[in-house]
Amino acid sequence: QRFAGELDPVTQQRLQDVLQSMAAVKPQGDSLIREASNQSQLLYREVSANVSRQEQVANQIRETDPKRAAEMLRQSREQIEKSPLEPATKDLMLRRIDRSIADLQTYLDVNKAKIELEQRNRNVMAEINNEDRTKVEIDEKIALKVNEFNELIDQQRYAEAEQVAKKIKEIAPGLPITKQIERMAKFTRAIRNSEQIREDSADGVSKAFESVFAAGIPIDDRNPITFPDAKAWEKIDLLSDEFEGSELDSTKWTADPAAKGWGWIGRPPALFLPESVTVQEGKMRVTVGKLEAPRTIDGNEFKYHGAIVRSLIPGQVGWYYECRMKANKTEMSSTFWLMPNNASEMRHELDIQECVGRVSKETASWAHGWNQIFHSNLIKTTRGKPGKVQIQNSIKTETKNSERFYVYGAWWKSPQEVRFYLDGKYAYSLKPVVAWEEPSYYQMAIETYDWNPVPDDGGMIASGTWDERTTQYDWVRTWKLK
Repeated sequence: QRFAGELDPVTQQRLQDVLQSMAAVKPQGDSLIREASNQSQLLYREVSANVSRQEQVANQIRETDPKRAAEMLRQSREQIEKSPLEPATKDLMLRRIDRSIADLQTYLDVNKAKIELEQRNRNVMAEINNEDRTKVEIDEKIALKVNEFNELIDQQRYAEAEQVAKKIKEIAPGLPITKQIERMAKFTRAIRNSEQIREDSADGVSKAFESVFAAGIPIDDRNPITFPDAKAWEKIDLLSDEFEGSELDSTKWTADPAAKGWGWIGRPPALFLPESVTVQEGKMRVTVGKLEAPRTIDGNEFKYHGAIVRSLIPGQVGWYYECRMKANKTEMSSTFWLMPNNASEMRHELDIQECVGRVSKETASWAHGWNQIFHSNLIKTTRGKPGKVQIQNSIKTETKNSERFYVYGAWWKSPQEVRFYLDGKYAYSLKPVVAWEEPSYYQMAIETYDWNPVPDDGGMIASGTWDERTTQYDWVRTWKLK
């Protein structure tokens, strides 16, 4: 009582509550009763300490977060009600917490306008911060897309660069960089088309002059002009197959990925397995799927299986190559292409057709149409040297590649030109910057790509029906001029 005047009202009340609660517990002479009394005192001190902490925190945050402060006091009251305290002690503590709740409510009522104003200010600041974070995220996405766009332009992949430009426009349609990228994509492709026209025009003029000059050569009457027989296409049997039997013709093809020194067993996570290949009902079929158990080979984990079928003899310049193929519907590819063997230092890859059966939001933006496409490549690399030179072109097919059979063809007309055909109709030409003349072997690979990742659950590779998981080749035919 002597120093009571020096304490604030709240502390005075708490001290009084403690003294009253201690008085409520009457000392007993019996040791068992004393022990029970001590336990009651310990329980009281524990509950009181917890409530005091909650009251202190609630008092500190009542200006910035009054709802949380009120919730903390409500939880403290529930804690007291559920505690096994003596009735008299519990009643004292409930009165104490009720006073704190009443004090907080009085504070909220008095300062309601101020609290609401501060809350509105905090909401505005939170909205501004969220807009700033969103802007940063958009800027990061645009930066990545711009880098991807520049890489595609450097690789002369103009059609894909335009698709990336459209994606940038979707992300941020109003930014100056978006308009600049869009104009640059169209302008670059227009320049390339113009260059191609000039090259074709110059080539045509040159040939026209050659024809004029050749016409001026006098005829030697001693050797009168004789006209050869008209040329006709002749099928090359060792590079053609109607797949009429019940197994792969081992005189023409191999499904062993390591045979003849090739050594490529597949791109992880899909392993090339010969047993994925069957010949039935007049078709060669490659069925993909999930391995019974993952396999680790040379540090790479394989979870799925596909296959690669290669010809035993190479094709040559001047020949025509075609197949009738229906793609599978999975995340894996369906392909038809040519490449020299590993003995060649120069690696000239001639992709006649390359597509996938299914794309997703995880697919690279430039490949979102690769399940409905006729796409061809000429890719030049040199063994032991970095970098590559790639030219390519594509058109959209009438349906998805997995919905029907298409005939994909290429006439390797000369070392300077390859002409591509879809269902027997001319589609486009690719003209390499170096002589394209390395003898090359057929490759029919059903594989995975890192730019079209397989979902964690295996996607259609794991869940599709047999038909959905199967690429079918009705026939392969190769021709040469007589």
